[in-house]
Formats: sequence, C-alpha cells, structure tokens
Amino acid sequence: MKASIPSTEPPESNAYLRERFRRTGQGLDLDKAPTRHKVMAIRRGVVRGTDNPPRDFAGDGAPGVFLLCKLQVRLTALCCLAFQRIALSIVRAAVFIDGNNWYHGLRRLGLDSHRLDYQRLARKLLVDRQLLGIRYYIGRVSKDLRRMRHQDRALATLRGQGVEVKLGRIEKNTLPMHNPLSQRLRALVADSRDVLPLHVAEQLDSLCNAEVPYYVEKQVDVLIAVDLVSLAHQDDYDVAYLLSADGDFVPAVREVQRLGKRVFAASTLKGNQLATQADAFINLPRDWFHGMDL
Repeated sequence: MKASIPSTEPPESNAYLRERFRRTGQGLDLDKAPTRHKVMAIRRGVVRGTDNPPRDFAGDGAPGVFLLCKLQVRLTALCCLAFQRIALSIVRAAVFIDGNNWYHGLRRLGLDSHRLDYQRLARKLLVDRQLLGIRYYIGRVSKDLRRMRHQDRALATLRGQGVEVKLGRIEKNTLPMHNPLSQRLRALVADSRDVLPLHVAEQLDSLCNAEVPYYVEKQVDVLIAVDLVSLAHQDDYDVAYLLSADGDFVPAVREVQRLGKRVFAASTLKGNQLATQADAFINLPRDWFHGMDL
C-alpha cells in the first residue's frame, strides 16, 4: 500500500498535483493539471483511467501538445537511426609499417623514411577512412653505439608523431670463408696474379680468407603478422594498410581476409606475391611523397 502524501494545499492546486506526480507517478487528473504536467503524463503514460488523452487535451491555451509529443518521439527515433547509419558508414583503418622493407624502398627513391610526416602520409593514404593508429616495426640495433644513437633519434621522431614503435632484434652473422663469393674472388686473383702488383695480390688474398659479417632482422615479421591477425580477431579495425612488399605476409593477409577484413598493401617496391593476395596493392612513386617531409 502506498503511503499517502501529506499536503496542506487543496487537492486541486498545482503544487499538490506536481508533488503527487513526482512521488507516485500515478493518478494524474488531466482536467486539473497544468499543460507542462500533461506533457509529462503523456510521455510517461500515467494518465488516470485511460491510455489516450481526452479530446479536450488541446485546451489550456496549448493546442496540439499531444501532436508535438508524438513528433518529438518520432524525431528522436529518426536521429538515433541517422546516428546508427553514420556509425556503420565509418570505416576504421590501421596502418602497419614494415620498417626495414619500407626504409630500403624509400632509399631507392632518394627519400629518408625517418624524415616523413606519417600523420599526413596516413591521411593521404586512407582518404576518408578513420585512422585508428600507426604501428612501425623495426629491429633494435645493438653493440654499435653510433648506430644505436642514430636509431634512437629516428625512433624518437616517430614517437613524437604519435606512431607506436614495436621492436624486434638484429643478429650479426658471418659468411663462412668458403662461400661462393670468396671462391670466385680466389679464382680471379689466381688468374690475374701475374699482372697484379704484389701488395694488391696480398690484400686480395687476405680478403678471400676473411669472414664477412652481415646482419639479419629477427622477430619483426612475426610481430607484424601477429598484430594483423590478433587485432582482426578483436575487431579493432575494418581495413589494414600494410606498408611493405614482402611476400612472407601472404598467410597472415589470407587469415585477416577470412575474418572479414580487407588488407591494402602499399610500397615503392614491387611485391608480386603480396599483390596477388591483398585486396589492393598501391604502388607509390616518388612524386606521391611531395609535401610529406617534416
């Protein structure tokens, strides 16, 4: 049983009706309520004894209030529908940059990948899609202080642009002494020993027996592939832009497409294998980067 509402005012007063409507939400008498309370009653469906307003509801100097309420409800529904359609039309895009492949491709065009404005580059690449983020993957230089400092400056520039940097590692390997290159050099020195100065022949002999160091990037391709697939599983993007021409990403691209996402590859290099699997392969000529410098 609902508690009664004590009031010293006569039942027909506006204050009494307002308090009764607020406390109980029931039993509102439209004949005695002011116009604004009638509107509230219609919205909440608390008109006493009827589901429809009386015919004289348009009285009290407020013609068409009920129609205005219905119009407001319809407008609200239309606005919600419009916002849903806008939300569905937004295509979310993420950018994944294979740093080593990207660096060497730009270097062939005489461009420095560390001096580009990546936010501007992404906006041009994505056109009207929503940019969710840019990820840059590169191997971490070690055991070479000069190269480490140079890389630190480059990565700081990227981070300052809002680019997320993800690091693999770089391993130093050595070519064996009896590799095809050294064997070819030995044969040339042997054939030319009669015409070569003695000190030149000795230097070439030492080169033939030297171990040639080279560096290999590790974990980077795996990091890119894992992020491509895992973020697609989490529905964190609709379209992936992969800045690389490396055909090793074909299995990861195929899995992302199986999940209903699209993958656009872009590079200054030719990537025939990747181009056959990606939804599109965007070849970037040198003049495409005009105005992209920091």
